[in-house]
This record gives sequence, structure tokens and C-alpha cells, in this order.
Amino acid sequence: MIGPHTVTVAICFHNEQDFLGRCLASVAPFADALLLCDNGSSDGSLGLVAEWRRLNQKSVTLIHRTELHPDKHCQELYSLCRTAWILVLGADEVCRPDFQNLAQAAMALAPEAAGFFIPLLTEIKADCRSTETLRFEEMKLRLFRAGAVVAPGLLHENLQPLDEPSIRHVEQPNFEPWITQVRSATEQLRRELLRGQDYYRAIPGYFDFGVLYDWVVAAAPTDRPASFVELGNFFGRSTIYLAERIKNSGKPITLYTVDTFPDILSWATNERYFIELSHKPVEYYVKNLVQARVTQNVVVMLEDSARADHQFDDGSVDFVYVDADHTWEAVQTDIEEWLPKIRPGGILAGHDYLEAEKWPGVREAVEERFAGKADVTTYPNSWVWRV
Repeated sequence: MIGPHTVTVAICFHNEQDFLGRCLASVAPFADALLLCDNGSSDGSLGLVAEWRRLNQKSVTLIHRTELHPDKHCQELYSLCRTAWILVLGADEVCRPDFQNLAQAAMALAPEAAGFFIPLLTEIKADCRSTETLRFEEMKLRLFRAGAVVAPGLLHENLQPLDEPSIRHVEQPNFEPWITQVRSATEQLRRELLRGQDYYRAIPGYFDFGVLYDWVVAAAPTDRPASFVELGNFFGRSTIYLAERIKNSGKPITLYTVDTFPDILSWATNERYFIELSHKPVEYYVKNLVQARVTQNVVVMLEDSARADHQFDDGSVDFVYVDADHTWEAVQTDIEEWLPKIRPGGILAGHDYLEAEKWPGVREAVEERFAGKADVTTYPNSWVWRV
């Protein structure tokens, strides 16, 4: 329990014996029940579940599904929840030891909120061919009041609660009632829970490549100015993360951000994503940069990624991250246009290389461009090419 509140922990997994044990151990102090979906594990994952059940003597519901469709299966688990709250985890995620205290404080601060960002420690393989493990912490929206609708497709980013009476697949949601209900609480949580911490955590967005951004900032030179470019910015979550690291490093790095900020309603329909409908995308993006106090490090370019490269000389850019249009044609064009701009020793990288089922065009374009050359490194869900 978290204070007086009962909590169910929901996890989907497939051959996660390297991580699942730590995940289950981290929730044992407060989980009243487990809802688990096994997607045909052939390793020791099920043995870890049996051992947890034996040691903790708590309710464990385990369903078996053969197809790998975690978002669909998470929806099925939500419908089985019988406690007041549900915590959704990936098998490679771990709750901090102070999770109960943080969650209880958040619930007391905003008792009407439908969900909360919580700090999660993530452990992943540095490379699909490597045994090295990377560990990093992020704030993710994973703790929900039972009955809140959760938009599918965002398990490894930020699941989003909607103001609806039951769980269902939302094609064209109207998010305004939920925003109206909890906007003030959300703003207060930003001030209270993020005080002294990274501001990026309060911004909605797809972001799981913080480890890569840490790496490129650490590797950036100190004896000359450097140029970084981020293609595709959404509301600025990843931009602010990178800009904060640049600012804190004290290195002379300029971050150029490139996006056309298309119509926000089409994003809501296509991505099924919780958004601030009261702002135009670019206005909300700039507002976030200002509030994060990183504008001195950032140059905003309202330009198509396939044309913005014309404003840079060949061999002048240290790092480019491709996270704009994910179609094969667009990724191929971004690679071809930006690769000549990278200076020797620089990095060209991009998002969603391992999400081949969802974004097949990304991997196809990358493998086609770099076929026959050295392997493209994955770090962790990004493709990385060193010039």
C-alpha cells in the first residue's frame, strides 16, 4: 500500500530473467497484487515470478499470450485491476527505495489527479550484441488511479491517463476535460516535485535516449565551439534535457533545433497522445524552453529537416540526432542531407531503430544507407554512426 491506498503492479514481459527479479523486488514493499502478462518466455522469468509469489504471499494474476503486443496486453491487465491505484512497469524498470514516500506525498498534494510522474530506474543492454548494462533514471507517468483510460502505444515512454469512465482504444480523444480537472495540480507538482531537479521531466514527449545525449556532451571538445542539431522536437522534452546538460557542462556548444511543428490536432489523432490543446505546438515548445531557462544554449529553426541543412557548411557539425518524420523516404533524405555536414569524428544518430514493427522505415533507411559498412551501433534504442 501507499499510505491508505491499495496498489496493483502490472508488468508485461518476455524473456526478462536478467531484469525481472530486480523489478519485482523493488515493488515487494508496497504492492498489494501483481498483474502479469508473459509473452511466451523460454528463460527463467516464470521461475522468478513463482519465487516472488512464494516469498511475498500476495495475489498474483498471470496470463499467457503468445503474440508480442505489450500495449494491447497492458490494456487487458488494466481491466483486471481491483485496487485503488495501478502502477505500470516495464520488466527492466526498478522503483527507487523512497518510492512509497514520494508517491504518498504526491497523492496528498494533488488528491484529484488521475496519475503521477514517478522516478524509475531503467536498466537496459547497451547494445543488442553486448552484455554491458546501462542504468539511468527518468520521470515517467506510470502511476494511475484505477479506471483512468491509458492511451496505448506509449509503454516505454509515458503512458497517459484520460478522463473517460472505462478503458478503451481511443482514436480521436478529447483531452480537455482531464486537463481542466488537473491542470492546477500538475503545475503545482511541477514546482514541488521538480524543485531542484531536471525541468525536462515535467514536459510530455517521447524520450528514451538520455544516455546517448549524456555521452555526446561528455565527448564534446572544450577547446573550440561545437554544434549540435536535433531534428524533431515535439514539446521540447529531449531538447531541454540536452540543453540542460550542455549548460551544466560549461562547454561552448550551440544546440540547433529543427521542426516545422505541424498541426497539433493531427498529432493527437495519429499518435493518440496527451497534449495541451490550449497552445499551438511552437508556442508551447518555446514556452517550455523559456521556463527551463535554457534559451541561451538553443537556436530554434522553424524549418523542414531536409532543408535546414543548407544553413550549415559541410564538415561543420559535431552531432545530429534524427527524430523527425519516421517514414523511409524522410529518414533516408535526412541521412543523405545531414551526413556531409558531420565533421570527422562526429556523430549522426537517430531514434526508434529497434522499433521496427512500429517504425519499419527507420531501420530500412538506416540499413540501406550503411549496408556493407561497419555495424550501426544501437545505444539504446538509437542508431549511431560515427563519421
